[in-house]
Amino acid sequence: MSTRRLVIAGAVVASIAALPLPVFAQEGGLKAGLNLASWSEQDPEEGVELSRRTGLVAGGWLRTPERSRVSFQIEALYSEKGASLTVDMFDEIDAEVRLRYVEVPLLARVDFAPAGSAGRFHLFGGVAPAFRISARASGSDGTNESSADVGDSFETFDLGAVAGAGLEFGRAVIDARYTHGLRSIAKAEAADIEVPTVKNRAFSVMVGFRLF
Repeated sequence: MSTRRLVIAGAVVASIAALPLPVFAQEGGLKAGLNLASWSEQDPEEGVELSRRTGLVAGGWLRTPERSRVSFQIEALYSEKGASLTVDMFDEIDAEVRLRYVEVPLLARVDFAPAGSAGRFHLFGGVAPAFRISARASGSDGTNESSADVGDSFETFDLGAVAGAGLEFGRAVIDARYTHGLRSIAKAEAADIEVPTVKNRAFSVMVGFRLF
């Protein structure tokens, strides 16, 4: 990972950590889980079959005090996305593109039980700006394997719409969410090159622990 990417990731996390703690006085914690990620294409390329790839998602959250069971939650997540591909041209090639992001979901949350209940169900939704920190592609034709940096092919910024639900049991929390990319992440190396519209899609399940 380059120094510039480390600086970007560090700046995002540090900016969240520097927010005034009283504003987020209700709770905060850590979580981790898995992404089932893929892409959607407006004009799928012939001979290319997309499928989901599994990646890590982990980070933390801070939540404001509730007002009529409505609160605001901000998260800082390391999130692996991308897709698995099967390319059937002259030979069949299995490939995988792994995109790593620092994602900052900004979420509104609605709880359906009062604070202190044994089990609390909640819904949440919002947007998730994401800053790419690396992009690598690997492939195999059954005989040879290769891997390469493909950062020049993908935008460094993404934006997704998030919707999900969760359960709290004491300090433990589990949530499931769907993140729908709102902008194409494919980037042309030259202005006169037409590229397909490719958007991130991810279904995520995370388990966490409330620290305060």
